Amino acid sequence: MNHIKTVLKLFITLLCAFSVGPVSAQGKKNKKPNVLVIYTDDHRFSGVHSLGGMQLQTPHMDALAADGISFDNGYLMGSFSGATCIPSRAMLLTGRNLFELQGHGQNIPEDEARYPEQLFFGPLPSYGMYLRHGKGLTVKNVSMEPRGQDNRPAIVIDDVIYRSFEKLHFDINPSAGSSMYITNGRNLKFDQLFPSGEVEYLMQLKGADGQNINLQNTDIDTLGIKKVVQYSGSVVSNLSFLL
Repeated sequence: MNHIKTVLKLFITLLCAFSVGPVSAQGKKNKKPNVLVIYTDDHRFSGVHSLGGMQLQTPHMDALAADGISFDNGYLMGSFSGATCIPSRAMLLTGRNLFELQGHGQNIPEDEARYPEQLFFGPLPSYGMYLRHGKGLTVKNVSMEPRGQDNRPAIVIDDVIYRSFEKLHFDINPSAGSSMYITNGRNLKFDQLFPSGEVEYLMQLKGADGQNINLQNTDIDTLGIKKVVQYSGSVVSNLSFLL
């Protein structure tokens, strides 16, 4: 009787081992590895002290190299002149070689369906320049024109301060009503604007926080613009026009 009990216990033990084993192995198989990639770019191998950059101090990267494995004979062709910023990062993250893509690394084909405007933002309020929540930028010598019939204004500015716009050329559809729309713009300077196309207003201003907007050296009489500014809602303070 005791012999039968011993055999029965052994059978149950083996049965449990075989039934649990594959499940445990399957769980380990499906577990994804935890890999942390630290990528530094815009420098060659000698940008790291432990790899030959004796004039540089890179203690953290040196520690990583000392505790792990350092490869000093690897090649990543990010362009025809060697690994460069964005292409080399993209190849590392995707595992795809630049020269295996369409265009073979020389030409980048158009792919409008994947442009950020279509994927993330939806239709933008302007066809040319849309600036929002910005500070301290100079825009100079820029020309803009829509690809086809477009009723949007050329420029839309929203909550932007300390910006300078100089020598801007842009086409505009009369149905847009205004060449540019500015909401809560502060300390903005416009110098030598050249809109092309008859339109009612050069700019439309709105927003209670808008102030200090300067326009100069823009001949609206010869540009087909009837009026300089249209106010919408709250009045913008401190406007100056030197036309």
